[in-house]
Amino acid sequence: MKRFLALLVIGALCGAGLLSASDCTSVNKKWLSNPEEALGDLTPTNSSIWSYSSGYSCAVASTSTPNSEAWLITPAFDLSEAFLVLFSFDHAHKFAGEPSEELTLWVAKNYEDDPETADWQQLTIPNYTSNTSWSWSGNTVNVPLSKVGKKTVFGFRYKTTDENHAQWEIKNVNLQGRCAGDTGGDTPAGRLRVCGQNMENYYINYNNSSSSRANYDHAAFAQKTSRIVTAFLKMNADIYALCEVEACPEVLKQLADSLNKYSGTTRYQAVDDGINEPWDSYDNNMKSGFIYRKDKVKPYKSNSAASTYNYYKNTMRIQAFEELSSGERFVLSMNHFKAKTGGGDQGESQRIINAEHLMSALNRPQNDADILIMGDLNCEYGEEPIRILLNNGFTEELLRYDGSAYSHCYSGKGNLIDHAMANHTMAQQIVGTQMYHICTTKCGNSANYSTTYSDHDPYVVDMNLGEYHTPPEGLEDVQRADTQSVKVLINGQLYIILPNKEMYDIMGNRVK
Repeated sequence: MKRFLALLVIGALCGAGLLSASDCTSVNKKWLSNPEEALGDLTPTNSSIWSYSSGYSCAVASTSTPNSEAWLITPAFDLSEAFLVLFSFDHAHKFAGEPSEELTLWVAKNYEDDPETADWQQLTIPNYTSNTSWSWSGNTVNVPLSKVGKKTVFGFRYKTTDENHAQWEIKNVNLQGRCAGDTGGDTPAGRLRVCGQNMENYYINYNNSSSSRANYDHAAFAQKTSRIVTAFLKMNADIYALCEVEACPEVLKQLADSLNKYSGTTRYQAVDDGINEPWDSYDNNMKSGFIYRKDKVKPYKSNSAASTYNYYKNTMRIQAFEELSSGERFVLSMNHFKAKTGGGDQGESQRIINAEHLMSALNRPQNDADILIMGDLNCEYGEEPIRILLNNGFTEELLRYDGSAYSHCYSGKGNLIDHAMANHTMAQQIVGTQMYHICTTKCGNSANYSTTYSDHDPYVVDMNLGEYHTPPEGLEDVQRADTQSVKVLINGQLYIILPNKEMYDIMGNRVK
């Protein structure tokens, strides 16, 4: 597996202009992530202010002296030929008057070992904490290439005032760089890889949104996009099936353009679905959509809706794709069912309608017989909407390959509410699935601060179209940590036992 990002170190570069992937040295420089290394080669300008806390495994800046200033500086790196530079870290702080003025991040591109004479340029830290508790906040900064050079250093600058003496804690510092054309990424198990992702309100026109989670500013939107692109390129998919994106033409085009820019290619393109909904008081202008690698696949015929409902006609979409190398096709259905809500049946009746509409649409003649359903269905295995899909001949491929799969955390427990379900002929061409826990941290009811961009994790399905095999029946006696359900083989048949002791076969039929 190739590493995704390459840090360009001194002496690793050659020639003028952008480097090719073969010229890059695949390394990844990290600090303050290994307690045994303490500060490592980070240099404090005042060791009485900057120190390492072994108890909390982080760098700490603190003093009671007013009007103090101290830097924590990285070694120098030659980033003059870099195509992409990312600098990420987690931090926590208290007692600052104006955190964005007293606790800051800077870069110098021609550093000569003296912070006093360096030509520092400030970088915007997207996320500060509440400043009243020791909660951690993650940041990823996409560093402008105009600010890096032959001897690039990054510096955390700590300042006190007459009135305020903050304490600043920093950990998980990571400098990453990439050469042009180096897409990197994981190697799929099959010829084609499809990624599914709930984007958690990815709005390009974020100022119009009444959703607090989408009501970010330009810097936060840029960081969210940067993290999405970083994750997507790591997963190295050929098709990205996405939900909770703004229902307008430009949002997926903008994301495809970002994938092209970050990868140094022109291979990514958004599927034109014709959806362009106006904003309304219910904030309902979300859709599901697709981005694809045009050197690997192409859309086959038009994009269509799986529901006639006003809102769900945009969030339940169907698109066929054709593999260029083989001419084989399959139908991909990306969905976002009704969320669980308080009161009544918590939206289950609407999710049942979603499932019925989806099956009605997919049971009509399609552009290919092989069908893969993906998306945030907002229900787990064993719930009625899933049983409707199972009873129509679809199998859950994420659980087939990983009995402990989860995609979302709620109250510290993992739930598999995002699904990848294949009909019989499609399942025979799937060779593997995988969850990427980029946005959650082992369901400790927290996020991966430096990488999260959504409240759902992405997942991938690998396939060899046209090559049929007998799918695996699953692992024997695999227990799911989140729900305590058990996946077992009995006389060669796969069953799932739920916490209430009900047993279901892989078609969703209750056994006992």
